[in-house]
Amino acid sequence: MYSLLVVRPTRTTGILLVNLYYAQSNRLACCPVEATTPRKVNMREHDRRSLCLFAVPLLLWSACASELATDASGVEDEPQVAALAQPLVQPVDTVTFNMTADTAIRSSLGNTNRNYGTQNSLAINRSLMMVDSDTLITATGRLGGDYIVSAKLRLTVNSTLVGLPRILSAYRVLKPWTESGATWNCAIDSNTSNSNLDCSGPTRWSSAGGDFVGTASGTTVLPLTLGSTVVEIDVSDDVRAFKERIDNGETQGQANYGWLLRSLVDLSLDLSSIASRESANPPQLVLEVRRCNLQVCNDGITCSQDGFCSEQGECFHLTAAPISPCSDGNACTIEDHCSGMDFSCVPGTPAPAGTPCGSGLECDAQQQCVPASPQ
Repeated sequence: MYSLLVVRPTRTTGILLVNLYYAQSNRLACCPVEATTPRKVNMREHDRRSLCLFAVPLLLWSACASELATDASGVEDEPQVAALAQPLVQPVDTVTFNMTADTAIRSSLGNTNRNYGTQNSLAINRSLMMVDSDTLITATGRLGGDYIVSAKLRLTVNSTLVGLPRILSAYRVLKPWTESGATWNCAIDSNTSNSNLDCSGPTRWSSAGGDFVGTASGTTVLPLTLGSTVVEIDVSDDVRAFKERIDNGETQGQANYGWLLRSLVDLSLDLSSIASRESANPPQLVLEVRRCNLQVCNDGITCSQDGFCSEQGECFHLTAAPISPCSDGNACTIEDHCSGMDFSCVPGTPAPAGTPCGSGLECDAQQQCVPASPQ
């Protein structure tokens, strides 16, 4: 049997716990040990990948060393999560993307098979928009520990008349669509110039008007004002789920097909519209991203393992293995090593008296660096 020491922060009365994860057939493995009752942690796939990306060499060394280093009672020494005296300041960046695709879809007579992907406005009643996954990757990278603190759709609403109070909602779309092919009836109409329904199977909406999750991801209230107004809709949970799927190699989790915007007052006559990506005020996705990586999390402490990120993108640090070399600052001790319980360096054995410890200096029997005895 094999085990790999991995970590995942679990908040229990404010303490981050460290557990042994029992390696299974689809997990990484380290040193051979006798199989006992495994202690497991619930790690998401992208957590495991983050560990591999940022710190697996240190992690494997620490895991193997800990399995081989035991105290007098035979209990294995495990790396601990320890708090820094001065917490690291992690940057939170604002990243803004214009939509990579958007279009209105209309149910009015004669328009159900028409595409509006090149127009400079979107219908309040029903429109599609998205930022593709390749663009999202540029904000956080693949397999990164960066955390999306918030994600909002930023929309410019243009009103020509003061109408009824209206709620605008964003719903996560469930099927691929294209800007040039989406219509009321089709996710991808192969010929939008003939006003016919030219789609079937995977290219046709299951229900006319779009396939989307029934519960809104976020909502906003449209103001009762003339002219242009900027509104925002929170879609943080969706974008975090999109990132998780990206981290999983686009094989698990929620696929990114963007959002469908819909007003709860479904009028055939729009009193307002949303500026499209072809306009001077394109719809945007605004992200607040907490950075968490090996560089950000580097605390400069020899007896600390850096580069570990929680699910919320918070840096945390493991103590180095007890046999890890370090320096206690005293030249008259040798084989100093990390404590394994915190980030301190434990003095090693005394250097033999007479060991040089500087220019014209030598160690005495009390591990003090003193002037060298005359020859």
